[in-house]
Amino acid sequence: MADYHFTYDWFSGHIPKWQVQLAALMNRPCRLLEIGSFEGRSAVWLADNVLFDPAATLTCIDPWTYQSTFGLGGEELFDLNRGRCARSHQIIKIKGYSIEVLPTLQAGFDFAYIDGSHEARDCLLDWVYTLPLMKSGGLVCFDDYQWIDPTYQTRILPRAAIDCVLEFWADVIEVVDKDRQVWVRVRK
Repeated sequence: MADYHFTYDWFSGHIPKWQVQLAALMNRPCRLLEIGSFEGRSAVWLADNVLFDPAATLTCIDPWTYQSTFGLGGEELFDLNRGRCARSHQIIKIKGYSIEVLPTLQAGFDFAYIDGSHEARDCLLDWVYTLPLMKSGGLVCFDDYQWIDPTYQTRILPRAAIDCVLEFWADVIEVVDKDRQVWVRVRK
């Protein structure tokens, strides 16, 4: 990750689990989906560590409305980091809101990372629109399960939505890991 430029790091602590959970996708023509890319830290990690097969792709969706206080905005850093990535041609950037973009995508994803809006209702909508896009046996990772922010009310944090997913979709998912992030396997 030394070749890239980031202003924030909310991802590196998750790498050991990601290596284990995504090991089966390496060297396969897999399709990955990322909802919420910001500066591209998780995107370039996925490209550098999973997209070894030339047919493998990563689709990144983000509206890139957030401006960094450090000069460059998230989209500018995403573009810079993607450009420095050896597998940049395998990263598909789609600028827009997930609720508008997800219904336009073709099904068949092996992995989805839901880390867009940090509000429960948006997280839940991302799940509802992502589920039909997933292959049977595909993995979905929800971020921010244990995130606590006193400026938010508990009802709007991602945990409320993720708990809803775990309860209401228990018949079509298997919980693989539940910690700071929640990993589920889709059973169709």
